[in-house]
Amino acid sequence: MDEDITVYINNKPKKLKNGMPVSVSLYEAGYYGLYRSLKFGRVRGIRSLEWWGSERAVINGFEVNPNIRPLEEGMHIYIDNKNSMMSAFIWPFRKYFNVEFYHNFLFRSKIGWNIFTRVLNYLLPYHQPPIDDNPVRTFPRYHRVKTDVLVIGGGLSGLATAIAIAKSGLKTLLVEANSSVGGYLNNFNEMKIGESGSSKQLIDKLLKEALKYNVKLLTNVIFQGFLEDASLGFNLISGESIIFDYKAIVIATGKRDNFAVYENNDLPRSMYLSSSLKLLNKYNINPGSKGLIIGFNQESLYAAKEFKNRGIDVIIVDGKSDSLKSNSIDIKNFNIYLDVKRIVAYGKDKVEGVKFFLKDGESKYFGIDFIAYSPNLVVDTEVLSQLKIPFSFDTRIGGIVPLHSWRGETTIENVYISGSAGGLMPYEAEYYLSTGVGYHVTMNLNGKVDTSEYESSFNMGREILKKKYYPIYLAYDSLDDSWSIGKPYNHYDWRNISSVFEGDTTRMFMCPDVDITYADICYIVKELGMWRMEHIKRLSGLGTGRGQGRDCIFNTVLLVNKISGKEPIEISRFRGRYPVIPHNLYSLAGGEA
Repeated sequence: MDEDITVYINNKPKKLKNGMPVSVSLYEAGYYGLYRSLKFGRVRGIRSLEWWGSERAVINGFEVNPNIRPLEEGMHIYIDNKNSMMSAFIWPFRKYFNVEFYHNFLFRSKIGWNIFTRVLNYLLPYHQPPIDDNPVRTFPRYHRVKTDVLVIGGGLSGLATAIAIAKSGLKTLLVEANSSVGGYLNNFNEMKIGESGSSKQLIDKLLKEALKYNVKLLTNVIFQGFLEDASLGFNLISGESIIFDYKAIVIATGKRDNFAVYENNDLPRSMYLSSSLKLLNKYNINPGSKGLIIGFNQESLYAAKEFKNRGIDVIIVDGKSDSLKSNSIDIKNFNIYLDVKRIVAYGKDKVEGVKFFLKDGESKYFGIDFIAYSPNLVVDTEVLSQLKIPFSFDTRIGGIVPLHSWRGETTIENVYISGSAGGLMPYEAEYYLSTGVGYHVTMNLNGKVDTSEYESSFNMGREILKKKYYPIYLAYDSLDDSWSIGKPYNHYDWRNISSVFEGDTTRMFMCPDVDITYADICYIVKELGMWRMEHIKRLSGLGTGRGQGRDCIFNTVLLVNKISGKEPIEISRFRGRYPVIPHNLYSLAGGEA
């Protein structure tokens, strides 16, 4: 990292560590809160550290994503990192501020509306959108890129699929939003992947193969999605838009951590497990000195091991009692509590402690300074949801999953799915099955494929699932059957899910971006009779905030099902729309280069 540089935080000069994104530099310097929520005025901090994250800070007068904005000398950063007098006043009366409170006569009257708008102005980062004193005079030109196959996502599945396609000589373009390939595996140092060695060794090997077979890599480029007449990307570095022309597209966007619903889950220093690992391994910053991990799975155990190696104590809790299978870490080395029914985080402007309650009535309190959650991994569906691909619901493989065959075929011609983008699967099987998808795409484009390698890839992947992860094997068989008839299905067992806990429902946020609580969803479903996700979104704004539903959709489906008894595929998810993340309109104004 470079030496510290001077920036201005709320107009005061501060020395921050250079060479990192703004959010990371702020966290390292002890600034854990970034802005205050709209309804309750509560401080919000870092959750994701990703390009798709909902974190926002006002930098040089404009609200931007601080996860992708590098720190610069002289930068002016405005943050709200303390709870205000207003939020302290509003919070005790939160039960009166349900999702319909702004439809009441008090707020629709002239006097009430004037008061309401003043409160909004007080809570917003700025009272009105700023005006740029130096407006754009020239616009970036957008570029057209032609290829035979476009692969979206540079994780394990995307790399394996792209390599299999490129071996035949077909032009293959792989688009990755991060600066390096590896996907979710990049968060770990030494995760073991079957017989392939560590995660880093496997990714390095695949990257070398991709370059050997002339896979073209576009990093720092976000695939924003589909318009009626084009598929577009956006370059985070240059600000240029890209039009993709292709014969076939493979969606390999993978998976991510799921949000956890517990009391005061909006406190700063509560974050995704992957975020805590990114701080630790990519930026060499300890997320804290003692933490709580919510989620008992392979990823959380590897994370706990890496924390322990850095001298950070962690406690692992989960609402499930199921034991892990095919686990390569001795769990005796960790402090683990299962069958947890309620979790309460404590702290004013950041996490300072946690209390959790077991099903037998016993409670435990620990002083901690960070919470990392990954109770369930879920499928990244943002790109796929822009298409008219049906979604099933299967808790064995991540909940909301798109219909597709074992060979990656979807209900749309020349649109394929590879790896965990189609449903969670263990890495050791993902490599073989993703390779098989690449061979299948090649065959459909009349490319040359070694049929023995083609069949061997699918057979190896299936065999691993059948022997070690039979429920996942059955889930993929169900997906394949449903794809063949084009009809979604439900398969769910809430005993295997632990992302929503018990507690004071007015303090448990389902969608922290727009302050929608567990109590709000109960009110919408029970009192108003609304249970379809699209209707819930339109009434409450859930999923319309900065995170665009990434935090809330899965958990809301669980809760609505629990309350109403409606099937998850009936509750559904709302349709995604272009773009995947916001970008400046001027980037589309320049015309083709």
